[in-house]
Amino acid sequence: MKQNSQKLSLVIGGMLIVAVLLGALLPLFKPKQPGFALVGQIDSANWNALGLVDVIGDYLYVPVGHDGVRVVNIGNLPQWDEVAAFTVPPFQGEAVKIVIRDPYAYIAATTSLAIYDVTNPEQPALVGTWNEREVWDIEVADGIVYVMSRGALFVVDVSDPRQPQTIGDPEYYFIGSDSSNQVVTRDHLLFVNTSSQRKIFDATDSGQLQELSSFEVIFQDIPLFTYGFALAHPYLYVIGEYERHYVMDVSDPQQPRQIGQFVLPGMMVVSGHYGFGSFRLDLQMLDLTNPVSPVKLASYNLGDGVRDMAFVGNRLYVTGLRSGAVMVLDVQLE
Repeated sequence: MKQNSQKLSLVIGGMLIVAVLLGALLPLFKPKQPGFALVGQIDSANWNALGLVDVIGDYLYVPVGHDGVRVVNIGNLPQWDEVAAFTVPPFQGEAVKIVIRDPYAYIAATTSLAIYDVTNPEQPALVGTWNEREVWDIEVADGIVYVMSRGALFVVDVSDPRQPQTIGDPEYYFIGSDSSNQVVTRDHLLFVNTSSQRKIFDATDSGQLQELSSFEVIFQDIPLFTYGFALAHPYLYVIGEYERHYVMDVSDPQQPRQIGQFVLPGMMVVSGHYGFGSFRLDLQMLDLTNPVSPVKLASYNLGDGVRDMAFVGNRLYVTGLRSGAVMVLDVQLE
């Protein structure tokens, strides 16, 4: 009887140990829920972020308008440290976007394109400038900077960053006389937007772009003004009037097709089949597996509108519309 009691105690004890181990291990195998977690916020009393940031390693590069660019060490968030600041000489422009292609930083500065060597992020050095026209947006690919300047597209050879040179015929690339400009490149295709026109170019020969198509965005039979787009090939998500994104199938760049639309008032960035979109004061994570019927996976209240966003690694860098702060969020995907 005593032996049976001891055996029963051992069995119960073993079961309890197994239960405890299972309780500890099960959370490790539980699927993680998609969502956002605020890691830190770069909010300076001395400047406001005014454009699209970029990141390389532990360094965040923040365009701050007339005050140029600030370089911030974010390797130990939520603590951060401003380690460098540089203006955009010699034309006193307003830094609105920065693109890093190691070891160079390319800055869209409204009155010029400025190129800095950022081999040492704490001591950036001006290398070259281009100031033939205003610079409102840039895209950098294969030693070329594509410059949008109030509706005109310029192709600038920066293979020697000390002496940027315009190539091709700028007049040929006139898009439209307005300032809502954006240019994006992928696989030798160039997608260009102004508020009134959208065009696709073949950029295989950057010295002589070939226009493949021009297309309108339509809602209830009315051509719309558009304000930008996000590219996730073969789909182009165009921000337009009526607080919507309009979905274009660009698998055939010579015949883009509008295939649907969905409500999303603010901008969106896309990575794979995930979209990160601004819905007034909220940030939303969308599953774009069905591009015309996205599924909301998660949301996060920013307490601010969104001026711009960049998705780098598994982090989202959000520039606040009113605050001028840069919010850094870890992104947990499915």
